[in-house]
Amino acid sequence: MRSPWRRRTDAADWDAVAADMDDVGGALLPQLLTPTECEAVRDLYPDDWNPDKLDKIFRERPALHRFPGNMARRVQAMTQAVVKDYGGDAGAVWRDARDGDDLAKRISKLPGFGEMKTKIMISVLAKKFDVKPAGWEKHAASWHSVADVDSPETMLQARAVKREMKAAQKS
Repeated sequence: MRSPWRRRTDAADWDAVAADMDDVGGALLPQLLTPTECEAVRDLYPDDWNPDKLDKIFRERPALHRFPGNMARRVQAMTQAVVKDYGGDAGAVWRDARDGDDLAKRISKLPGFGEMKTKIMISVLAKKFDVKPAGWEKHAASWHSVADVDSPETMLQARAVKREMKAAQKS
């Protein structure tokens, strides 16, 4: 008899995951692990992360990202910022924001978040998690982004918009 995790893994659309990895460097795997399973995986690793250990973990097969060393550094920088600025509570980034301006400032301060990622993150928080402090709209993405994805078709649309935006930046 297969475990619940194995059944969820077998049910995943791995062709779509591979396409996402190729196209955007990451893939969403909703419900692959339950919160309890995520905590169990987290507990396998020591509290004293160091860059070499994390880099090695990200490079193990299958790699966690198409650029595992770079992503390991980004994850470490992000977790360090969340610990330093929010006491290790990532939810405090948005939960404790006074308004949309404060939310944008908090997200922009996180490592790796420039203007576009901040706008997309605010859109995701608003549209997927109902996080809408006063004035959030002026900081949200005005284009079709991952925040608007609810089907394979809308994912294709978001990818097309992203490609168009990148092409426009190059010209």
